Amino acid sequence: MMCVSEITDAWKNIQVSAKNQKFYKLVYINSKTKIRASIKRDENLKAIEFIFPKSFFSKQNFSFKETKGLKVTIESEAGYENELIICIYLKTENFLDIYLNLIEKIINYIFDSSDFEKNIQIIFDKLISWRRCFENDDQFILSFSEQIGLFGELTYIEKLFINKVSAEEILTSWKGPDGGLHDFLLQNNIYEVKSFLNKNKKIRISNIEQLNYKIYKNLYLVCVELEESNIGLNVSNLVQKIKAEIFSKKYNANKFEDKLSSYGYFEYQSNKYTRSFLVKNIFEYFVTQDFPTILPENLLAGIEDVSFNLDIKFIENHIKKI
Repeated sequence: MMCVSEITDAWKNIQVSAKNQKFYKLVYINSKTKIRASIKRDENLKAIEFIFPKSFFSKQNFSFKETKGLKVTIESEAGYENELIICIYLKTENFLDIYLNLIEKIINYIFDSSDFEKNIQIIFDKLISWRRCFENDDQFILSFSEQIGLFGELTYIEKLFINKVSAEEILTSWKGPDGGLHDFLLQNNIYEVKSFLNKNKKIRISNIEQLNYKIYKNLYLVCVELEESNIGLNVSNLVQKIKAEIFSKKYNANKFEDKLSSYGYFEYQSNKYTRSFLVKNIFEYFVTQDFPTILPENLLAGIEDVSFNLDIKFIENHIKKI
């Protein structure tokens, strides 16, 4: 793991004069990618910069919409005629802690890699997945309902691992964070995971295609029943438990963190998740022709964006406890 104090120390030690617009200092000199800490005097901006040969940009088209806390540019510079520089500017000190966490993640990913094209892609993938953290001064965390949803998927990951599914296969099959319609695609079976509190007994179907058994065969609905309890685990506790027990290898841990960040969960905010849950039950339902759902083909013209609540007691005859 890299120590971000090398960045903050470099910023402190950079001597800014009135003659030049930008001042920089090389940091992490053993990195395969050249990295600089810089200060742009005219705009009073701090930055971390990654320097790559121009040829590795030729087939890629990157853009990053500026936020309240972050600005990203690709720049050329005298003395670096055959290179381009990815400059990640910190616009306000309000976002310093988040910024340093992001930079630390990026550097840890690319430090030992000489695959510059891949390194460039990693930098922009990380910027995009962390972008929402820099949109306003409020510390964004998952909403309560999002925490319940993520807790359920993490619980199912534990269940898969207990059932001898490998860590690598779990990560490959976990499609929800990648924008998939369903949460898991495993051995030709499709699993949609829904969580609910035991006092509610209802689950929310936000996209009716999720239970479209006519299109998707071998479709299962997995329901995770939770109870809010001070003696349970919060989302951060469960994330750390799974990292230690299932995704302990560096590659798997990094992939796991990438999936979580796609959902909006970031480790630096872990202490903000304080609501805890106990898992009461996990039920699996086979979604077939007589399963209560709404099919797109049954909607009249003009009806769009349909969602509905499903009462658990009406699908008990489809249940298979796991």
